[in-house]
Amino acid sequence: MSILKRVALTGVVSLVLIGCRRNDADSTSTSNKVRVGYIGITCEAPIFSAVEKGFFKEEGLDVSLVKCEWANYKDILALGGFDITHHLVMYFLKPIEIYRRNSSRLFACAIGEERQHQFN
Repeated sequence: MSILKRVALTGVVSLVLIGCRRNDADSTSTSNKVRVGYIGITCEAPIFSAVEKGFFKEEGLDVSLVKCEWANYKDILALGGFDITHHLVMYFLKPIEIYRRNSSRLFACAIGEERQHQFN
């Protein structure tokens, strides 16, 4: 099976599993509870500062911090173990990137923007 087919199959299976996830919360309720996933590295300091200084509470959010490990971080997010995290999207997309032979092009994109930058 080619790499492209494997990646496509993995993506489809992942989407099906995420779509079949049981939703315990009532869709009509307006819960302000947010679970923030973290690993405990230095660049996550703003999350802890926001909790300590009450920034989340000022916005009406009830935040709980969920400690994770690098090894299962993406899996816990995919299975609904926490709602948000601070990491760059490329950390989550890196395992599914497709390598082309004899290609020196690197594409980077930002979610929410209609731009694509090409680096050589």
